[in-house]
Order: sequence, then structure tokens, then C-alpha cells
Amino acid sequence: MALTDVTGGLLPTLNDAMPHRLVPVLREFLAEHAGADDASVLVADYELRELRRLNPRSGEALTLPGEGSDAGQSFVGQVIVSEPGSGGAVVMWVPLSLRAERLGVLEVRFGAQPAQADLLHGLQEVALTVAYVLVACGLCSDVVEVARRAEPLHVAAEMQWNLQPLRAFQSEQFSIAGQLIPAYEVGGDCFDYHVAADHLDLSSLDAMGHGVGASLLAGLATAVMRNVRRSGGCPHEQVAAADQQLLQQFGGAQFVTALAMRLDFTDGQLEIVNAGHPQPWRVREGQAEPLELDAQLPAGLFESTTYRTQTVQLKAGDRLVLVADGVLEAGTPGPEFGEDRLSGLLLATAHLTPHQCVAEVLHTVRSYAPRMHDDATVVCLDWRAP
Repeated sequence: MALTDVTGGLLPTLNDAMPHRLVPVLREFLAEHAGADDASVLVADYELRELRRLNPRSGEALTLPGEGSDAGQSFVGQVIVSEPGSGGAVVMWVPLSLRAERLGVLEVRFGAQPAQADLLHGLQEVALTVAYVLVACGLCSDVVEVARRAEPLHVAAEMQWNLQPLRAFQSEQFSIAGQLIPAYEVGGDCFDYHVAADHLDLSSLDAMGHGVGASLLAGLATAVMRNVRRSGGCPHEQVAAADQQLLQQFGGAQFVTALAMRLDFTDGQLEIVNAGHPQPWRVREGQAEPLELDAQLPAGLFESTTYRTQTVQLKAGDRLVLVADGVLEAGTPGPEFGEDRLSGLLLATAHLTPHQCVAEVLHTVRSYAPRMHDDATVVCLDWRAP
């Protein structure tokens, strides 16, 4: 029986397994239905630089590089990679992804070249099932979260990562990806999005200060904006509510910069509120430049602040890139990374997917400023058309 004929039974099998038993149960399934000799799951760390083994056994390599290995090639390229071994053995690496979120890779070992004609398709179905289970597992267990940590998270980073949505999502109309670094020390930056039937809500926040205090601010602002959004509120209502809540709690002594927008799927029109945040960048027809929006006051400063919506019309093929000031100011107290470098980098990465664009921007920023003094958040949105 072909693997594709039985993959539907994998989800209930994994669903019944205890979280620490996911990999052994998966091995048993692939041994029975695909003739695999062995299988492993490797999850990407927070900065997407390492692939870390889930439930490692004694003697196994705990990590593999996110680039420069067969596993890394599968992860970065989102393709199945097959590597012949000694005596006719074969190792296959299959990307583990949920929508556009890259979670890691599935490693499957065969003692001889497998005979199933549709094996690759079957392994892709298995990998998709495993990806959904890994995300769901995070709601009831720390098994996956512990595995993906290359180093302990600071408390502020723990708080921030618990706020994040999936780092990537795609549909026929749009594709989005985001990342924040340094992942293990982050505190203050946050991005969020919501996919509705007819629109996309997207926000980026940067809270005053650093560490736990900044994470508390960002967490409060995010919760308020989500609450208003889930009650049907538009971007300016979300920001206004966060502004009032911060004022009530901190009396104008603490603030959050915010960029909130709504993309209409029917016509590509953006409603945007910029509350003291760096301007979003648009990449269009060989040019990269910040949008000319009226910057309004950050949320949480003054009782009399009102927020207004501005509109921007996107064309098919447009790319929007949101950056926090940690990107532009990287390198201080020496020369900043700055807008000129960012503009050139966005043009150089215009042909890449949003996930690859975000990864390349952050890699370049980290290379420019190895010792960063502020969070650096990048969110990339491609508009494909109604």
C-alpha cells in the first residue's frame, strides 16, 4: 500500500501520543508504511540559524546548521533533498512548514532506495501533518519550545515570543513573513497580524525602554489592540484604545510607537495609522523608498491625542517592508546602518520571497552590527493582487 493511502491515519495517531512520544510514534509509522529504517524531527531555533533535534537519542548530533548542510538546503530551499549513503542507503530531508512558517525538517533514512513511486508526495503529506502537530503541541507542552532554544531566553524574550503569531503566512493574494532579533534577548518589539475573509490587519510595535518593562508595555498594547480588532475595530480605533489604556496605567510616563494597517483584499487599498513608528518601505518597479505618511504621536503620552487614518493604494507586485528603529540605528554609537543601506538591501532582495528577504536583511544587519543595542524587527508583505 502506498504511503499516500495511509497518511490520513497519522494525525489521529500523533494526536493520541504524549508530546514526548511524537518522534518515536512517527518512526513506527514510517517504518510500517514507508519501509523507513529511521526518522528524526529537527526544529529551527528562534533565529533560524540552527536545526535542533527533537527528542535526541544518545550519540546523535544535537544540531545541524541552518545553511551549508543537506538539512539546511531542504530548510532554506523548501525542497526535498535526497542524499545517497553507503551500501545503497538513502537519507531524505523534507521541509516541515505550516503555511509559509518554516518550522524545521523531517529526516527519513532508508536502508535501500525506496521503491514507492509516490513516496515523495507521501512524505510531504507526512511532513505537513507533523508541522500541524508541532504547533499544536506548543499549547500543552514545552517539548518543542525547549528543543528549539540554542541558548536560554531572557525573561523579556520569553514574554515577547509568547505574543508572536506564526512568523509567515501566504495565500493567493498575499505573502507575509516577520522576524525579530536578537531573539534570545528581545524586549520591546512586537509584530502581529490577523487574516480575515476580506482583509489583513498588520501591526508593528516598539515599546519604550528595554527588558521586562518594555515587554510589559508591548504585551499590554498588543492585548488591547487585539481586543479591539476582535470586536471589529479598525486600525485607528486599535491604536486609540492602546493609547488610552497606557495613559490609564502609566499616566503619560511610558509610551509605545505603533504602526497599524489594514489591507483590503478587494482592491489593495491600505488604511494606515503611524503613531511615531519608522515609516514602512515600499518596493515597486526597481525603487525602494519609505512611504510619506504623517507621523503621529506615540501611544500613551497625552490625553488629547487623536489618531487619523491615511490611505495608500498598492499595485500588484508591490512589497511593503516594516522595520523597527533597531534596524536603522544598528551600529550606534558609530555610523548607523541607515536608510541608504536599507534601500539598497531591499532592492537587492526584491526577487526573494518575504521569508528570504527578512532573513537576508537581518543577517546583513547582524553582520554590520554584531553587538546590537536594540531589537531589530523586520516584516515583509507582498501584495499579489485581488
